[in-house]
Amino acid sequence: MIVYFNCKVCIPYGEVGNTRLLQIYGFIVEDNPFDSFPLFLQTDPAAPNYARKEAIMSKAGLNIAQTVVQIFRSDPSRSLDVVLQYIRIQRANEEMLVKMEENLGLEALEDESENALIRSLLVRAFPAKSI
Repeated sequence: MIVYFNCKVCIPYGEVGNTRLLQIYGFIVEDNPFDSFPLFLQTDPAAPNYARKEAIMSKAGLNIAQTVVQIFRSDPSRSLDVVLQYIRIQRANEEMLVKMEENLGLEALEDESENALIRSLLVRAFPAKSI
């Protein structure tokens, strides 16, 4: 690479979120499409039906103790399937648990409830963006 005197040099940082840019390079990019936040999902062992929910989550490839999901500003929906699976199991009533134990049917909760939950998560994560 040839660098000329008094010329601007650009360094490509790749697909990096603002947290990493700030920690390593000391700056952030406004409206960074690679910006993300970790969402920690966990269930208290004292929760009703904990052992049953733990077994169902294990079948679904989730960890009941703690699942960390990266939610990306540019495409928050790509991680929300995991969040929804976790919450569906976590909030399941007896009837839903039986269905899940039989065939791992992770049907939606009430659509309005899920939509409200998702919007709440995203608005808290990215308050400057309208969602």
